[in-house]
Amino acid sequence: AKLSPSTGISAWKLATLVALKDAEHVTFRGFSFESTVRQAVTIDGGRDCLIAAGAIRTCGQGVQIKGGEYHGVVGCDFVDVGRYHLVLDGGTASPTEITPARHYAENNHFRQERHAGDRAVRIRGVGNVFRHNLIHDFPGEAIVHSGNDHLLEFNEIHRVKIEEGDGGATYCGA
Repeated sequence: AKLSPSTGISAWKLATLVALKDAEHVTFRGFSFESTVRQAVTIDGGRDCLIAAGAIRTCGQGVQIKGGEYHGVVGCDFVDVGRYHLVLDGGTASPTEITPARHYAENNHFRQERHAGDRAVRIRGVGNVFRHNLIHDFPGEAIVHSGNDHLLEFNEIHRVKIEEGDGGATYCGA
């Protein structure tokens, strides 16, 4: 089926609006994912999938990327998402080898207008990139990250930790 940015789909009872499993070379450009009580988009495994120039609004959770490699989220507007707006989770580390996922998020805008959400971004695993993003007006941390060899650079963060006292704009765990 061919979808366009003007295509409207009502999917209130779905656990996830879009779920890609082991997909390769799939791009969603200019789509709005909104008004679901659960997950907007999940990408599990696969390679080279992209969410670009879109909007993720009033969802229980935003975009979750887990496993696979080279998946990206570029130029999207995230507003009033409940749990994490974006999760980049991929790459592995063992005592003898580190394998980066190379997932990336660039030039995105993350904000809470109703202050009902939690944190903006969760980065786990090995070798993921988060750069040139704007994050503001969050009750919790802007970025929570753990793992090895992530690159976080040139992000603008302000008005975060509004309702919490422990932590900072970013928080790093083991």
